Amino acid sequence: MTQKKPVPVGLYPQKAITTFEGWREHVGRPEIKRPKLPLPQEWKKMSPDEKNQSKRERLIWHAELPPIETRKIENIILDTIELASSNYRAGPGARPGFVLEGDGTLGKTTILQLIGRRYEIGVRANFGLSLGEDVGENMFIPVAYITLSGTVTIKSFNREMAKFYGIPVSPHATEPELTEVIELVAGKCGTTLILIDDIHFLKMRNKSGQDVNNHLKALASKIPATFGYAGVDLNESGLFLEGRSEERRARSQTAHRFSRYLLVPFKSNGIDYLAFLKKVEEQLCLVLHKPGDVLSLQEYIHERTKGYTGAIAQLLKLGARKAIREKKERLSIAVLDGIKLANASESSHRRRRG
Repeated sequence: MTQKKPVPVGLYPQKAITTFEGWREHVGRPEIKRPKLPLPQEWKKMSPDEKNQSKRERLIWHAELPPIETRKIENIILDTIELASSNYRAGPGARPGFVLEGDGTLGKTTILQLIGRRYEIGVRANFGLSLGEDVGENMFIPVAYITLSGTVTIKSFNREMAKFYGIPVSPHATEPELTEVIELVAGKCGTTLILIDDIHFLKMRNKSGQDVNNHLKALASKIPATFGYAGVDLNESGLFLEGRSEERRARSQTAHRFSRYLLVPFKSNGIDYLAFLKKVEEQLCLVLHKPGDVLSLQEYIHERTKGYTGAIAQLLKLGARKAIREKKERLSIAVLDGIKLANASESSHRRRRG
């Protein structure tokens, strides 16, 4: 029998983190190590094979750059983990939660995942459990992470929760039956933080959205967990009004129970913007890079990205890879001009360039 070749690490993409197996893999994933950066004089003396190996390592590094944490992001992570930790031993009933709000590509999903990952690592450390280790008769799943899409109903939401826990769902299962199973499994697995991304798909002016919101409040009262949301334009979706008029906003339980963190684009030449660029620059691994290269392009980068963190990271990440592939080994406007960004950024750039 022919012996099968072992699967190389990284050959297959990471599993979706909307299942507990994928989430565990995400939490336990080791930090990528920065490759050795040859000095320019060393680079000239390297053989073609040595150069190719260095290029491969540095291309992978720039594809998987660790998230950049600004002062604001660090504070959000600290605040929300402290909230979830203080809720851990709270008595029966719904606990205070949090909401991350902002336009697309401002890092909401990344921050939500960082919160969940660090919270789980902290909880496991408190109880002396290694990553992925279970206790007792049940799996220990301190964090549940799901994303919403399309028109959300109680049934579709329950199925997403069931999918995360790996609960087999009969097509004939009723909403109350599935809800009861989810509450039971979340309790037995020790889930104390439930993260729901793309919460803006709950349209509170629709009856189905209001029903799901009431369903979430009921779950929060029965599952001893902190709920954390992330979404776009939540005033428009009506999350904080719960379908009510502005005059009746004061009666919204969501507005009173959830802390709101608003994410906005960087202002050109702002302190946080320059600090963000400096942190990205520190991560670059280019042979001919010189300190200050990225900061010298600050006006151009802001024009291209409008200050959106995701667009900035994408531009510089792809620019660095292009610089390596084209043997430039340094960022410049000429290199970055060839990078295609999302349409919103590109249309603004085209208008300014005429």
